[in-house]
Amino acid sequence: MRELANELKKSGVDIINFAAGELDGDASPLIKNAAKAAIDSGCNKYTPTLGMKELRESIAKQVSKRCGTPYGAEEVGVTAGAKQALYNAAMVLCNPGDEVIIPQPYWVTFPAQVELAGAKPVYVDTRQTAYKLSAPLVEETITAATKVIVINSPNKSNRSRL
Repeated sequence: MRELANELKKSGVDIINFAAGELDGDASPLIKNAAKAAIDSGCNKYTPTLGMKELRESIAKQVSKRCGTPYGAEEVGVTAGAKQALYNAAMVLCNPGDEVIIPQPYWVTFPAQVELAGAKPVYVDTRQTAYKLSAPLVEETITAATKVIVINSPNKSNRSRL
């Protein structure tokens, strides 16, 4: 699907490619220049598993400021992308027999990550609510075995409804 979407885009079709979860635009010049400077200064080796301490400290400050709750670098982990972060979360939070609520439609790796952790995906069909996860839908699905609810939406109105 990614290749097809890229081919269509190259041929002039106005398309939004949801296949790979990539950003629609190019990286900013600030990011590109910082990456080049880091490579030129020899900062091109493996980092600690959770990410460089300075970066985690900076992220903790930003999140603390945005959320109004203090966080420290020891509470922050940097990943190569969202899939890795979600996989790590599933492995840490889920045990065999746990249930994870996954709204439909969902990214194809969500169930696999849950199952690799030994937990069971439980699907919620959101078609009747215009693809918005609502509290009543969660209430219908939640059980004593529910450990995690996946909320996958960039839509602020969706987050505020739960």
